[in-house]
Amino acid sequence: RALVDTIIDGIIVIDAKGLIQSLNPAAVSLFGYSPDEVQGQNIKMLMPADYAHEHDGYLHNYLTTGDKKVIGIGREVTGKRKDSTTFPMELAVSEMEVHGERMFTGIVRDITERKRAEIELQASENRIRALFDTIVDGIIVIDAKGLIQSLNPAAVSLFGYSPDEVQGQNIKMLMPAHYAHEHDGYLHNYLTTGDKKVIGIGREVTGKRKDSTTFPMELAVSEMEVNGERMFTGIVRDITERKKVEQMKTEFISTVSHELRTPLTSISGALGLVLGKAAGELPEKAQLMLEMAARNSERLTLLINDILDLEKIEAGRLEFEFKIVDLIALAARALDDNYGYARKHQVRLMLNCNLIQAPVRADEHRLLQVFSNLISNAVKFSPEGDTVEICVAAHDSGFRVEVRDHGAGIPQAFRSQIFQRFAQADSSDTRQKGGTGLGLSITKAIVERHHGEIGYESEAGVGTVFHFDLPAWSSVNEADRSVLGMRALICEDNPDVAHILADMLEPEGLVCDIAASASGARTLLGQHAYRLMLLDLSLPDVDGLIFLQELREDPTTAQLPIIVVSGRADEGRDTFRGDAVTVVDWIQKPVDQKRFKQALQEALCRVTRPRILHVEDDPDIVNVTQVLLEELADVSHVNSLHDARQVLANQAFDLVVLDLGLPDGSGLELLDEIKGRCPVVIFSAQIPNRDITEQVVAALTKSVTSNEQLLVTIKNCLNMSEVTER
Repeated sequence: RALVDTIIDGIIVIDAKGLIQSLNPAAVSLFGYSPDEVQGQNIKMLMPADYAHEHDGYLHNYLTTGDKKVIGIGREVTGKRKDSTTFPMELAVSEMEVHGERMFTGIVRDITERKRAEIELQASENRIRALFDTIVDGIIVIDAKGLIQSLNPAAVSLFGYSPDEVQGQNIKMLMPAHYAHEHDGYLHNYLTTGDKKVIGIGREVTGKRKDSTTFPMELAVSEMEVNGERMFTGIVRDITERKKVEQMKTEFISTVSHELRTPLTSISGALGLVLGKAAGELPEKAQLMLEMAARNSERLTLLINDILDLEKIEAGRLEFEFKIVDLIALAARALDDNYGYARKHQVRLMLNCNLIQAPVRADEHRLLQVFSNLISNAVKFSPEGDTVEICVAAHDSGFRVEVRDHGAGIPQAFRSQIFQRFAQADSSDTRQKGGTGLGLSITKAIVERHHGEIGYESEAGVGTVFHFDLPAWSSVNEADRSVLGMRALICEDNPDVAHILADMLEPEGLVCDIAASASGARTLLGQHAYRLMLLDLSLPDVDGLIFLQELREDPTTAQLPIIVVSGRADEGRDTFRGDAVTVVDWIQKPVDQKRFKQALQEALCRVTRPRILHVEDDPDIVNVTQVLLEELADVSHVNSLHDARQVLANQAFDLVVLDLGLPDGSGLELLDEIKGRCPVVIFSAQIPNRDITEQVVAALTKSVTSNEQLLVTIKNCLNMSEVTER
C-alpha cells in the first residue's frame, strides 16, 4: 500500500470487464478524478473517443483468444482528464489474478515534457538539416578512418559526385595526388599524438572534381563527437573567382606601374621644362594653363605612387633598407624638404627638441615619407600665418615624434576611418585641399614595419596632434651579442692596430674576434658567423690578396662584407680593379676615421635578406612556415640531422628554426654545432627542459604557438641580430 500510494507513476487496476477497481494518488492527480468518481466505471472514461473504441476490442480479443496485443507491452497513448483535456502518456499493462479473479494493472506516466522536448529537438534537427542542405559552402563529414559519411548538396555540386558515389569512400578521392599522400599522415599524426597540424586551421588547398579537374579552395577542418565516435567536418569554399580577381589586380598594378608611370613622367618633365625655361615668354593665360596642368600631373603622379606603395606594403614587397639613423637629424631634414610646400601655404615650420640625439633603426627614406605625409597634412589644414610644430622627445623605451597643427580638428564622425585607404573627411573642404586619401594609410603601414605605433589627438577648433613612436636603438651587452651572432672578424697581425680597430667597431654593437694570421682567421670563420671582416693584406702566413680571393671563392664567405685596412690598400685596389672580386672599401693606413665610419655603415647595410634554416621533417609545418616567413627572409629547409649538418657546413645562416623530433635523431644534437654561429629558435611539439632553453633565444611549442607568435618571435630574433633587409 505504501509503495502504491507514493510511487510517482499512476496505477490503475481494472477487472476483466474493464471496470476500474482502484487507482493510486498519482493517478488521481494525473486524471483529476477522485477515487469515488471512477470506482466501478469503465476505463474508457480516461481515454479519448478513438482509444476508447479500440479498448473494448483489445480486451475482448485477449479474453477470447489469448492474443496479447496490449498486455505486457509498453506503448505511447493519449489520456483524457476530467476537464476533457488530453495529454501524451506511456502505458504498460500487466495481468494478475486476485482470489481467482482475472485483473489488469495499468501503469501510466505523463510524458508531456518529453514529447515537447522531442518536438523541439526534431524542429532543431530540421533547421540544421535545412542549413546543411542550403548553405553555399560545401560540407563533408568523415570518420576517424578518413571515410566519407555525408556531404551536403553544395559539396555534391562542387565536386560533381553524387552522395552514393562517395559514401564510405576515402576522402582522398577529392584531392590531387600530392594532397592525398599527405592526408593519411595528418590524420594518423593527430589521432596518435593529438598534434593539430590541420584540425582547427583554415588554409588554401586544391580540390579534385569527378572529371579530374582541380580548383583552388579554402578548407576549414573541425572535430566533433557523435554517439561516442570521433568525426571530422570539412567546410570547403571554391575560391577560383577570388584567385582570378587577385590575378587581375596583379596585372592591373603591373599595367599601372609600367604603362602609366612612363608617359606621366614625360608629361611632368616636359611641363616643368617649358615652365622653367620659357616662363617669362609665355602669355599669361597660357602660363596659367600650363601651371594647372603641371599641378594636376604632379597630383596624379603622387596618386599612382601611393597606390603602388600601398599594394607593395600589403604584398610585403615594399623594400626597406634599415640602418641606424638619428631621428632628430631626420626631422630637421624633413623640415627642409617641406619648407617650400609650407611657404606656398603661408605656414611656418618649427622643430622642438631637447635631446642631443635619438638613434633608431630605420629606413631613412621611408621615415622621411612618414614625416612628409604628416607635415603636409598639418600644413594643408592650418590657417594662413600659423605654425606647424614638430617635436622629438623621449617616450617609454623609445622616442615619440609629434606633428601639431592649430586647424579645425578632425570631425568626430571621421575619426574611426582616418587610417583607412582613400579616407577623406568630406567632399568639399578636403577636395579643395587636395590629396589622395592614401597618405595616412601608407604612413601607418610604414611605422608598423618599423615596429612602431601611430596615433593622434584632436579637438574641434583647437587643432590636431599626430604622433608616432619608435623603439630606441641601443647596443646589447656583449654576452647577448655573442649568442646572437653580432660579430666582426679582424684579421690583423699588429695587436695594437687590431685593438684600436675593435674599439672603433664596438659602438656599432659588434663583438670583435681577432686573428693574427690567415690560418687563424680560417679557424674562426669555421666556428662563427660574422657580420663583417676587416682584413690586412700583409699577413705572416699568406699574402692578403690571395686570402681575399680564397674568401670570395668559398660559398660560406662569398657574401661576407669585407673592408681592407692595410698599408697596401692602394696596391690591392689596383690589382682587383675591374675584377669580379670586390670589397666594401680599401682604406690605407693610417686610418681615416671618417672614411672608415662611412665604409662601416655601408658594410653593415650590405647584408642581404636574412637567411633562415628550417630543420623540420613535417611537410605541412614546412609549407606553413615558408608562407609565413616569405616576406621576411629567405628560408631553406632540411628534414634530417644529416642534411642539416651538410647545409650548415657549407652555408651561413642568420637564424635556425629547429624541430627536436627528427627521423634520424634529436635536433638537440645540432645545438653544439650551431652554437656561436647564429641564434636558434626551437619550434617543436616536444617541450625542452630549462637547460636547453637557456642555450637558445626562444623555445616555442607547436600545439600552443600561433602563426602570429611564431612570426613575431622570429622577427625579434632577426632584429636583435641586426640583420638588415635588402
